Amino acid sequence: MKKISRILALHWPLLLAAAVFLFVNAPLWRMSGIAAGGDGVLLFYPAMNAVKQALANGRLPFWKINLQAGFPLLADGQPSTLYPANLLLLALLSVPAAYNLAILLHGLLALIFTYAWMRLLKISRPAS
Repeated sequence: MKKISRILALHWPLLLAAAVFLFVNAPLWRMSGIAAGGDGVLLFYPAMNAVKQALANGRLPFWKINLQAGFPLLADGQPSTLYPANLLLLALLSVPAAYNLAILLHGLLALIFTYAWMRLLKISRPAS
């Protein structure tokens, strides 16, 4: 318990930033819709749906011919077929839930790794 208290005391700015991030993105983790706008709705959500359908049919999707002008499902970074986080999320959850949680996961990872990088550069905890 003492160790947890020490971690909380040392890294309170990171925990506060994560809490604010989760508060602002509450509709995503409450599953009251999907992240809308731009590439998300037009490209990444349909791509994740195509990946889920292909994997459910026992196929490894390489290319989605009718998504925009053709889209490389195996090679793209965000809805990538072989990305472990996507494989796990799509295997366990529906496409809307997997899509929302993938956005939250990567937002939190960006927050954590940016904080860690700033701390390595000897930036103060609150500034990190």
